[in-house]
Amino acid sequence: MLAVRGDGARPGAEGDAADDSDTWCARLQLTADSESSGLYVLSRWGEAECELTASDGRTAWTCCVEEERMGEKAEAWGFQTPGEYNRDVLQAVLRQPPSALRFTWGRRSKRARANQDQPATWQLSWPVRRSDLELRATLEFRAVEGEEQQRAAVAGILDRALTVAAAAQAKQQRSREACERLLREADKCLQQSDRFKEEKGRLEDELLGKFLAVLNAKKARIRKLEAAQGGGTAGGTGGGGAKGGSAGGKGAASIGGAGGAGRAGKGR
Repeated sequence: MLAVRGDGARPGAEGDAADDSDTWCARLQLTADSESSGLYVLSRWGEAECELTASDGRTAWTCCVEEERMGEKAEAWGFQTPGEYNRDVLQAVLRQPPSALRFTWGRRSKRARANQDQPATWQLSWPVRRSDLELRATLEFRAVEGEEQQRAAVAGILDRALTVAAAAQAKQQRSREACERLLREADKCLQQSDRFKEEKGRLEDELLGKFLAVLNAKKARIRKLEAAQGGGTAGGTGGGGAKGGSAGGKGAASIGGAGGAGRAGKGR
């Protein structure tokens, strides 16, 4: 039994998606004791069947589950149709963390490793929740027969893996470019905001200067009018005093004349 680590891609992870939603390519990192190896798995899921091909770069294995086998599994697990069983199993494997997947070599694994050859079969399993029960879905992979078929299968998986990697890299590049565009737009907005702020300050200063100029002009005019009105009032008051003095003089003269006349009468 080998555990599948979280290294590398897993089914359903972002960047692993293929052109259509029912096909994916994942990389499984396998560890057992001090040994570590990786497998690329190409999966195609239909309505009620699935076909998977796996390779470590040298050997290819395949697993094909047809609708009849799906029907048997669906009936045993209490599903209504093979398609319902297929959808639940697919969703379960896509939701699983890598640590929940289990990888088991076939019975020939020890002899095969001693001969520096790969085993003919292995199994991949993962948990599936069904009516509060945890079941395990299992897929058995068998080695592809024939050298030409082996090379074709390995080439197909590697081509798919390179396509997925290129798509992920292109997506990352688009995301980076989008971020850079957003940063440039943010810088432009900041610069525009600074310009608006400076323009607003300049207009406020200009309006305030004009307002103060008008206010000072009004004050000067008011002072001028007040000064003119104060000067006119003072001149009018001085003229009245002169008239009074003249009237007093005439009165004195009349009195003097009357006195002179009286004295003259007495002399007679």
